[in-house]
Amino acid sequence: MQLITAPSKCAQVADFIEKEIRSGKLRPGVRLYSMRELCGKFNSTVTVIDSAYDILEKKGLIQRFPRKGVFVAKNQRAGVRKYGLLTNVGRCMRPDYHEALFRTLSKYGGSVMPMVLDARQNWSKEVDRLVDDDPSLILIDLEAQFFDLDVLYEHIENIPHFFINRWEWKASPPEQGVFIDYEGALECALRHLLKRGHKRILFVGHDIEQTEFVRRTLSHIAEKCSLEFPGPVLDYIFAYDFAINLEHTKKVFAELPPTALFAFSDEPLFTFMNMVRLFYPEIASRIEMVGFHNIIYSNIPEHEFSTFSIDYDLFWDKVFARFNAKKQPVLGMEWIAPKMILRGKSPVSEASNRTISKKEKEK
Repeated sequence: MQLITAPSKCAQVADFIEKEIRSGKLRPGVRLYSMRELCGKFNSTVTVIDSAYDILEKKGLIQRFPRKGVFVAKNQRAGVRKYGLLTNVGRCMRPDYHEALFRTLSKYGGSVMPMVLDARQNWSKEVDRLVDDDPSLILIDLEAQFFDLDVLYEHIENIPHFFINRWEWKASPPEQGVFIDYEGALECALRHLLKRGHKRILFVGHDIEQTEFVRRTLSHIAEKCSLEFPGPVLDYIFAYDFAINLEHTKKVFAELPPTALFAFSDEPLFTFMNMVRLFYPEIASRIEMVGFHNIIYSNIPEHEFSTFSIDYDLFWDKVFARFNAKKQPVLGMEWIAPKMILRGKSPVSEASNRTISKKEKEK
C-alpha cells in the first residue's frame, strides 16, 4: 500500500503565496506579506517561512532584497499567462464577480489585471495603461451605452481579445465568447408574470429614456410572447420617475396601474416600489416583482421579491477553459442561464446551463 503524506508546512505556505501571485491578487513588484503575518496565519516559524521563500524563489516568482524585504518578481518566468480585464463591474457593486474571478484563475494559473472603467472619466487612458502592461489576452465586459466599440478597438490595437458576460453593441456579435443569457432570463421573467395572470407589466429601468440595448431586448422578448412593446401589457418606466416626472407617473397609475414589475437589477425595483408604497399603498400590495442579481434589496424581510442569480464560478470556469491546453473547450458562443429564485409561495425554478450556436441565438 502506498502511503500518502500530507504536504510539509513550508510547501503549504509556498502553495498559498503562489496561488495569490498567479491569481493576480499579488501583483508584480508588490511587497509580500510580513514574516509575522505568515507565521501567525500558518502557526509556523520564521525558518519554515524562509524555506517557503526558497521554493518560490527557485520558481522565479519572488525576489529577496537585503534590508528591503521580499517582493513579487516583476519579470516572472515564462509559462504564466497574463490576462487583462476591461469591465465596468466594480468590486463594491458585484464582489461575487471579482471573487469568483480570482478563485477560478488560481485553479487554472496565470495572472489578471482587472481595469474597472468609469465612463464618466477618460476611460481610453485606462485602456492604454492596460495595453502597456502587455497582456497576452484582453477580456472585455463593457456596456455599449457607455463605451464606443470603434474607439475601444483603436486602443487595444492588435492584442488578442475575447468578449465575456454581455454583448450590447449594434454590431454583429463575435463568433467566440462566453455570455450570460440576460435576454433569456428576462423572457423567463415575463413568461412567469404572464402565466400568473398579469395584464399590465412594467420594466423598471436605470435610464430616463430606455437605451438601445434595453429597447431591442424588450422588443424581442415581447415578440416571442406575442406582445407589443411598448404596449398595453408591457411598457417601460424609469426607476426614479416619481422624483423626475411625477405627473407622468401619476398618469400611468391612474390610467393603467401595473400589477407586476421586473428589471435588470434588484436595486431599481426596490427604489421604485418604495415610492409606489408611499403614493399608492393599495396598488403596491398587489404588485409582483422579479429582479436580477439576487442582492440585498430582494431579500429584505417582509419585502422579499423574486430575482435571478448568476453562478460566477461557473461563468469564469467557462471563460478560462477556453485558454487551457488540458481542456477541450466549447467553441463558438457559449451562453449561461441565470438561476431564477421565486420567493413567496411559488416554487423555485432553475433554468439549465446551455450552449447555443450563433444561428440559434439569432432566431
